[in-house]
Amino acid sequence: MNKENAPHQWEDDIQYSKQQYNEWYIREAPATYTEDFVLTSTRVELFFRLTNNLENISVQLLKENPDLITVLRMCTSPAIAHDRLSGLANVPKHVLKRMHEGFLPSSVTDNQLERIIMITRDLLEKRLFPWVFSYMTEDDKINHVNNAIQIVTDRLLSSISNTRVKMAQEVRQLDILTAYLDEKGYSRFLGFNFREMPLGSYAPRLNVPGQKSDGTNINIPVDLVVKSFHQDVDEVPILIECKSAGDSTNTNKRRKEEASKYANLQRVYGPNIHFILFLCGYFERSYLAYNASEGIDWAWDHRVEDLEELITSRE
Repeated sequence: MNKENAPHQWEDDIQYSKQQYNEWYIREAPATYTEDFVLTSTRVELFFRLTNNLENISVQLLKENPDLITVLRMCTSPAIAHDRLSGLANVPKHVLKRMHEGFLPSSVTDNQLERIIMITRDLLEKRLFPWVFSYMTEDDKINHVNNAIQIVTDRLLSSISNTRVKMAQEVRQLDILTAYLDEKGYSRFLGFNFREMPLGSYAPRLNVPGQKSDGTNINIPVDLVVKSFHQDVDEVPILIECKSAGDSTNTNKRRKEEASKYANLQRVYGPNIHFILFLCGYFERSYLAYNASEGIDWAWDHRVEDLEELITSRE
């Protein structure tokens, strides 16, 4: 169940959780993909219409439709990542993030938007949008435009669906956790300061102050914060992170993220802070062993009742 168990007892949970994730994916992912396809294709078609098939990408367009920058990034060769566009256009990352979310920060200048347009225009994929670079008859242009819309839709859909599947898993895991706590008599905390949480309460998606190794103060988003009935009033609540993964490679790359977050919390609240991973999917022995060596505990979401020991123990 957790870091106190011998590694030879982990294997059954590892295999069961993989099977659980696979069954969930087969059951839920196709519906998510279909829904995303309809929304994404509509979004891409709107982009092509508003830009006159990429022949008129203007500052005013981005001002009125900032979220269309997401489609624009899929039109370059290669499709340009969010952080790469930030560097090339010399535009702050938070500006692009807000534009992706559909908002234009008041600090954005026309010059910044012009640089975004210039970089993406320079990187437009010539093979995909030949009519932008040379004359083409209307009939040939229509065929190329329809093909380009399909390809850009597929590119954007791939990135969106992967994120949406991950989000759907997190929602499912949070539902399991909150249902379990509700059954145990816990109530939802509606405030924002975890220090004000009463005993027997929980709060999903709460920011908890932490500190980096260089002394920088940061807010750390935590999936679920729990103030156990078994804690002292002034004790730091239990922090639970929902983690799901559809392949083992991804978890091996991410395993240091949990250790880093745990270290950032320990610098503020001390070594005995309760930090628990709630797992579903492809978490191999190497991932579990690494977290155990860092002092991080976990429970599997197919056996939520194991949390009882973790949230009542007072190490």
